[in-house]
Amino acid sequence: MHLNIIFLIFLLLISAHAKNILIYNSVFAYNLAHLIDFPCIPIMPAVRFTNTMDIFGQPSLLGYIQHSGSKMAPDAGFLDRLNDVYRNFLFDLNTDSIGYHQQKVFEKAVGKPLPSSKDLVKQSPIYITNSKPYLDFAVPTTATIVQVGGITVDLNKPKTALPEDYEKILQERESMVLISFGSVIRSFQMPDNFKAGIIKMFETLPDVTFIWKYEKDNPYKADMLARRRGAIAFSKYDLKNPEKLNSAVRSLVYDLKYKNNAQTLLDVLSNQPIDPKQNLMKNLEFAMKFPNLRSQVPAINQVGTIAHYYLDVVAFLTILAGFSLYVLYSLLLKIIRRVVSKKF
Repeated sequence: MHLNIIFLIFLLLISAHAKNILIYNSVFAYNLAHLIDFPCIPIMPAVRFTNTMDIFGQPSLLGYIQHSGSKMAPDAGFLDRLNDVYRNFLFDLNTDSIGYHQQKVFEKAVGKPLPSSKDLVKQSPIYITNSKPYLDFAVPTTATIVQVGGITVDLNKPKTALPEDYEKILQERESMVLISFGSVIRSFQMPDNFKAGIIKMFETLPDVTFIWKYEKDNPYKADMLARRRGAIAFSKYDLKNPEKLNSAVRSLVYDLKYKNNAQTLLDVLSNQPIDPKQNLMKNLEFAMKFPNLRSQVPAINQVGTIAHYYLDVVAFLTILAGFSLYVLYSLLLKIIRRVVSKKF
């Protein structure tokens, strides 16, 4: 079920307050709430959008999360960091452009200019994201950003037997692999050489049952799971290479460390101290009671880039250090010249 629908269902459960606030992730919803003077709580079905989370006090995530094609610290080199800056810039540029054009469409529909979506979003006392703190990359954050990833998963639900059809499939071979890449691009849209690479890999592992559900890949989630050593991040562009694919699948199936690490991660998520559902409900109730609260957003967010990162102070100290070194060098040079002139 889509995360937006889940949030709306939770909202309706709070019947005493459900008529007093709007929860949605569309730019249009923020603008509509502004027009009718209605409190609006922003949500993010994705794990994060850096160009909106920074307005709630989260600093730059460069170096904290892994971008496609880069390594994480301490293994990251100069080219990795350069790639991080490049991809982060393009991502923000793309999302800002989309938001701008959505804004213009709405303004044209209502016939008057409106505040930017960022200005409207930051008026909320909380910002809800679909992230899991014990699975996601460790990043600096603020109390305003509420992480509720996993609210649709009941980890305490008693295990029951699978339907007979599924059991029959799973018992055919010693191991089973589910191949799935998301929910947007379908298998028939794959290039033929990609499909051929996957099929050839199937042929090289006859003792493994494969269930193939190809839709879309997600590099961020792949890297996030690989960091926990319970998965292998595999580029979709390598699907045409059956040897690489065979090596990755064979490692996952026969190397017990992946199974053990995945089980450890499951235990961590099953015993996390803050239940995502309770976290969501408590923060929603809090936001409904205090819709105008802004105390959790750092005051430094109100300044520009230079003041935010103390670039003026860094520049001043750099100039001061350079000037001090120049003065010291000049004094030493004069002393040396005097000593040399006295000798001769």
